[in-house]
Amino acid sequence: MKQIKKQESGRSMVEMVGVLAIMGLITAGAFVLLSSGYASQKRSRATDEIDVIASNVRAMAAQALKKDVKFATLPAPDDDGKAKGLPQAFLDSEDGATPFGGIYMVYTKDEGQTFTIALADISEKECSAMASRAYSKGTGECTGTTVEITFSE
Repeated sequence: MKQIKKQESGRSMVEMVGVLAIMGLITAGAFVLLSSGYASQKRSRATDEIDVIASNVRAMAAQALKKDVKFATLPAPDDDGKAKGLPQAFLDSEDGATPFGGIYMVYTKDEGQTFTIALADISEKECSAMASRAYSKGTGECTGTTVEITFSE
């Protein structure tokens, strides 16, 4: 009797390495998309929080007894350039932290004609991204790791 050889079936090592390489490329692309989406979500959240703070500052100024006061009731920055307290109250937040890990500051510099909301201690990349966003009656300016959005009436 003749013996019939059975043909082995399976995958070669080259095929397996090819499949793993393709899966690695797909995974790397997914991480890039997820990280950019996460950064975009943090920027949107910060923009929403800035809008809430600006709205609350305007409401506070509207409640002022004198119309000439405008935003003069806001505290000026202290020695380290930070005016703390208001963002926590405006956002109903424990620490007043930004989505980027920095802090919010709210102050006025020009005798109440305008007010500024600053995000301090954020990365330079996030600083420039937040400065270029559109704000209602506000303009952003990035200086290092601090973005200042100045609002007028």
